[in-house]
Amino acid sequence: MNNENGRRFGTLEIVFILMASAYLIYAISAGQNNEPQSTVLVITATPSSTPEVDPTVAETLAPPGPTITPSPVSPDALTDPLERAARFAEFGDNASAVVEYTTILRDRPEDMEALLGRAQAYISLGMYEEATTDLLLLSVDNRTAEQFLIVGETNLVTGDLDEALFNYNRAVELNGTLDAAYFGRGRVYAARGNVALAENDFEQAIELNGGELDYRLQLIQLLLDNGQTEEALQQFDEALQRAPDDILLRLERARIYIQLEDYEQAELDLATVLDVLREEADAWLLLGDVYVGTGRPQDAQEAYLRHIALASGTPEERATRYVDGVPSATEEPDPTD
Repeated sequence: MNNENGRRFGTLEIVFILMASAYLIYAISAGQNNEPQSTVLVITATPSSTPEVDPTVAETLAPPGPTITPSPVSPDALTDPLERAARFAEFGDNASAVVEYTTILRDRPEDMEALLGRAQAYISLGMYEEATTDLLLLSVDNRTAEQFLIVGETNLVTGDLDEALFNYNRAVELNGTLDAAYFGRGRVYAARGNVALAENDFEQAIELNGGELDYRLQLIQLLLDNGQTEEALQQFDEALQRAPDDILLRLERARIYIQLEDYEQAELDLATVLDVLREEADAWLLLGDVYVGTGRPQDAQEAYLRHIALASGTPEERATRYVDGVPSATEEPDPTD
């Protein structure tokens, strides 16, 4: 967040990455006939080279998914190979799960449940190329909406936007209430610069599942990148209605208020942030900006000094420049000036 001239939305991107990753795997899991034990699967074949990832979309999916509470039944106590493979994955023993699925497919290559399981296992390991290979063996005519969603996510991470769009479209056609499919398609549109289409899909995902804060965060980033600050502020307000204690949201909203020169609202948000995170360097930096904008040079100097002292890396240049050029409250003015 310290690099103002770089990506101005770093905090929200971090929040989004963390939240979107967990929800995606959960959504896929929940859609597989209510059988989560057979949908979160892992494989550990000899790792192949990781495919080159498009940097504009790579951070939108980062396995693994949410923590699963293991069943008390040991995988070794199960006799059915599919159940055993699923249980190994549930226990987090990805290597053993892969062995089980691979063995099943060696004997029964037509077993679609095992094939899907192995593909999802590859996704959990970040082995997207291998996952795509397995998923493409699933007949397009026989795929469910959730399976198209899985393929689309894999395509998105590997940068194949054309295939990702095809698979997200099919997922939406088969299940018009699958919010994760609209969200994924919106990310494809955003990566291609189709702002209006991306905005429509993000809004549709929010309408279907407004409780997922990451959908709104991605929409906010899209609006900010497109210069639609007023619309972004409205989304901030709605997000904070759902998560009023989210300090990072308030910090980013303060940043936007400062850009709009609404210093009063920015100061209110920053006061809330600093009440909770007294040593948040970026909050002190922004508070210094507020004081500069409202003509309070000594307060600005003090805030910038706090930023400089707390910054984990190089402090923002505007803070050091301001401090160097403004005398402190106790410093006697130079009579020669």
